[in-house]
Amino acid sequence: MPSPCANASFAGLTDCAGGGVTVWTYSQAAGAIEVLAADDRTVVSSSAANSLPACQADDQFSFSGGYQYIYKSGGQTSVNGACATAADVTTNFRFRPNGSGPAQIILQADNAFIGTSSPAAARTYDIVEATAQRLRLKSTNANGTKTVVTLVPFNATDPIRQLLTGGSSKTWMLDNATDAPIIVGTEGNPLQYFAGVKAGELPTCQSDDEYTFSSTNTLTYNAKAETFSAAAGFTCQPAQSGTSAFTFGPASGTGLAQFVLARTNAFIGTTDASPTERVYRIISIDDKKMTLRAGSGSNGGTVFTMKFVAK
Repeated sequence: MPSPCANASFAGLTDCAGGGVTVWTYSQAAGAIEVLAADDRTVVSSSAANSLPACQADDQFSFSGGYQYIYKSGGQTSVNGACATAADVTTNFRFRPNGSGPAQIILQADNAFIGTSSPAAARTYDIVEATAQRLRLKSTNANGTKTVVTLVPFNATDPIRQLLTGGSSKTWMLDNATDAPIIVGTEGNPLQYFAGVKAGELPTCQSDDEYTFSSTNTLTYNAKAETFSAAAGFTCQPAQSGTSAFTFGPASGTGLAQFVLARTNAFIGTTDASPTERVYRIISIDDKKMTLRAGSGSNGGTVFTMKFVAK
């Protein structure tokens, strides 16, 4: 019996040439979810770039070469545009090569779906495209319209990057409304050297600073009138506004992800934070709050843990 991996659609769907399993998630590009009229041509609706709600954008759809399908919601499932109870499911799927047309996926569990939670006719999905970079599936809805979803390989840091940059650019400021917005210590004891100030006690030349992260891997620092300088004895000095490229990826050590600033003397939060490594780990993040830890913390090195709020 020939291997199903000889079929290009199956190989792209399951990564036969690699680990035999591919985990997919929604593309953040425009048209990730597209509804077509029953004529299969007229576009009824198409999602804008970076417009999917968080409870949908974090969905994961896993296909294995052993014909197993797993849907993980990340906490909630989007149902008719609203975030609802998670509908995670594990089931088998059938793969139909269908030489006269697109290959098809047929899910075996009644409650299973791929992409949108609207039930597909006969739980069947046409594979419009399946490559290492993109999976496009089309299903027929109960009213005869079609839904086309575009998925991309899941990267665990992608949702973190999305929150950091807002999908295009996003500005963050030190959270001066909370106690201990900056603490200093070691990885084992993050407040060993400095337990932080009370809410509202950061100097204005530090609390008004803005840090804008773009999806093109550029940090823009706007100091406003002045920069709070550690080198000058922790005083307000002429502004050091500027930009720096950064590289983004998995965290080395504690954290959800990390980025490294490329420009010498670039910094976030305070000028003496990780001056040589310029590495910042994202300890926690949502659409409103973020905690960064500057410094790798290796070999007992100093780390700065800082709280930020979205502007």
